Amino acid sequence: MPIIPQHLADSSQGPIVLSSCIEKGPPRYTTPYIHSRGQLLGTNTGMLSVDVGHHQWVVLPSLAVWIPSGEPYALSSSQSYQGWAAYVAENACQDLPARPCIVSVSGLLREAVKKSFDWSKVELAGPQQRLAGVILDEIMAVPRLNVGLPMPRSKKTLAVARALSLTPQDRRQIEYWARHVGVTSEALADAFISETGLTFSAWRRRLKMLVALESILAGRSLIAVARKAGYKDLHGFITVFRKEMGVTPSQYTLGTPASKTP
Repeated sequence: MPIIPQHLADSSQGPIVLSSCIEKGPPRYTTPYIHSRGQLLGTNTGMLSVDVGHHQWVVLPSLAVWIPSGEPYALSSSQSYQGWAAYVAENACQDLPARPCIVSVSGLLREAVKKSFDWSKVELAGPQQRLAGVILDEIMAVPRLNVGLPMPRSKKTLAVARALSLTPQDRRQIEYWARHVGVTSEALADAFISETGLTFSAWRRRLKMLVALESILAGRSLIAVARKAGYKDLHGFITVFRKEMGVTPSQYTLGTPASKTP
């Protein structure tokens, strides 16, 4: 269910922006749900995973995910997750991104959302209305990033993707997985490219890096994380991580923003 009351998440009544702080708690998992307000979900600590729009988006510190009005999504979060959510009235979403996306959160956007935490029970005065406009402008202006994992759509290809998501350290090749779902390896390879935009190997590499991120944020050593991801050479792991995420693991833990998607 949404962070704010359901009737507010499904209504354009009240302030144009409704925001809330999300405190640390036990790991959270939800089934898919939908509401009429657009939503910006941000992370301060820990990791949030969002399944939306045939993508599995990973929302890490300094990032947020934009979920358009009427888009079904499901959430899961790590135990260390602490963050925030901003809900935008449906009639104010027309100029905001029409598709789900990951964005880099500017200091201005973060502070503006913080100031809106207590707006749910009041009509907005002039300064608050202007600050709401700043939030909308920032959602449009901040860089969009490529830190998602596109999920296949066809039944058999999706079954392979879900099996690999459960066991990302699995090293069995595409021939095995093709036999497992009853297709040729060529057909499975073509399906991954056409449905995700990534080759089978590239998709699995992206999956491993996203799983590695969670371990890094949990405080595990880079050597242990690299080995779990199947890399004997730490330098090789760091090189692949940087290629996929835009920064090295150490830069990320220090809060360096990822590179903007071309």
